[in-house]
Amino acid sequence: RRSSDLLDVNSAKASFYKDDMPAHVVKYMFIKPIFRNRLRFLLREALRHTGAEVLLHVAQPQADLYSPLLNELIFVPPRRMVDKIPPLSAFQQGHETHIDAAEDLDRKRQKGNQDVESLMCLYHTSRKALSDEKTKIHARIVVIGASSTGLAFLYSLLTIPYLHFSNLLLISPDGLPEHPNHREQLWFVDHMEWLEREYLLLKLQGRIRVLEGQMTDFDKFDKYVFTAGGVCEPYDQLMITAGRQYTIPKELAAHGTKDGVFPLSGSMNMANIQQHIHQSEIYEDDVSNAVIYGSGLDVYAVAATVIRLGLAPQRVVIVSPADDTHAEGSGPFMDPLVDLKVDKLLAALGTKLVKGYQLERLDYNEDNSLCQVVVAPVAGKGGNDGSNPDAKIAEFAASMFIYVHDKDIDSNVLSALNKRSIVFDGRVIVENNYRTTDPNIFAAGPVAMFSLRFGSGRDFEEFSIMEVGRHLATTLLGFLGVDEFYDPILH
Repeated sequence: RRSSDLLDVNSAKASFYKDDMPAHVVKYMFIKPIFRNRLRFLLREALRHTGAEVLLHVAQPQADLYSPLLNELIFVPPRRMVDKIPPLSAFQQGHETHIDAAEDLDRKRQKGNQDVESLMCLYHTSRKALSDEKTKIHARIVVIGASSTGLAFLYSLLTIPYLHFSNLLLISPDGLPEHPNHREQLWFVDHMEWLEREYLLLKLQGRIRVLEGQMTDFDKFDKYVFTAGGVCEPYDQLMITAGRQYTIPKELAAHGTKDGVFPLSGSMNMANIQQHIHQSEIYEDDVSNAVIYGSGLDVYAVAATVIRLGLAPQRVVIVSPADDTHAEGSGPFMDPLVDLKVDKLLAALGTKLVKGYQLERLDYNEDNSLCQVVVAPVAGKGGNDGSNPDAKIAEFAASMFIYVHDKDIDSNVLSALNKRSIVFDGRVIVENNYRTTDPNIFAAGPVAMFSLRFGSGRDFEEFSIMEVGRHLATTLLGFLGVDEFYDPILH
């Protein structure tokens, strides 16, 4: 260029930083397979010829997605917006203004939960981003269990803009779970920390391969995972993130499958509970009950769900081994005032609350159907309120018993771990880098615990799910040779 054509510093800044930036939105795209390896060059040249700087693409789970295009673009994380209602000063100035604002906020939330089809993921790229090749990682990463920890691990991998993973596999009995806002019934307490638009990334076609099945065995030497359906999948890195399930105690399960007894684990048992409520006519009498046994928040979630399904609140009996003292820092809500308010609300609906009692036995009739639940006072707690040491055994005529008390690892996963000599002591023992006794097998989440040689530590449930999944992802990337994630202490 001639010297007269050169811009000074201030003019160059003014010409570069503008209020608007030319961009194009890609709605549909197809390229012949023979030219797919030149897709990045095609996008870069399209931006150059049109004078645009940014390329945008909106992806919806319901639409047919073009995976080669998504592989070249960068995911834009949704912005987290805080919903606000007028402060207390506005409430003092006008009571109706505050109420109208709160009702309007509730309507917006309900509309957002119902309008599922409008949810989408935004991808973008620029000339500079297209000039830098993504690092492709072809390691076969297999995740066992669709727990929140495993999903957070996958989400962390997919949100790294300069890495592309070509072999991500999730093995779960129920596949990829729906977001709590999209479920018809909430049987469990919501432990997900994603927004709906954030969680949508996991459901896009081609990002993660989902296999519905249950791991029954794995081969450490040839690196294969076997499922109950006879499917065999190879792996390079195996991530065990299965959650702990509610399981009937062995002394009760030894009698075989009985009609009316349901552990709250898996979509099949939940569907059976719903079917049992709709088809059974025994709830029309005055003596039959549905007994929910447990002491956590899930008990209240189950009670609310069965009542919403049509079961009368007067037919619901909640039996909890926890006492009824409402001490500070104890109870399912960790707040004595909230515990007391919820118990009063359930009592007003007619629901029976029996606290300080434990399960004694289940009685069945000639048709192997549940007919009675027997509970006894917990030793040392003296009955329902702790003031009557001579409290007697209580009997409830019931045709349904839902077990929501103790959780344990899935029996198939436990059998596979023991068969392959993975150290297990109530939970899978891992080092500080999440490795088990096999260097290619990792574990995290409720199924795992750190080795006791690091001292007695806290359970994984006490930590943020997103942070555990993110740290597991960065630790694995350090083992895969990504230099920026290498940590000399962990690796």
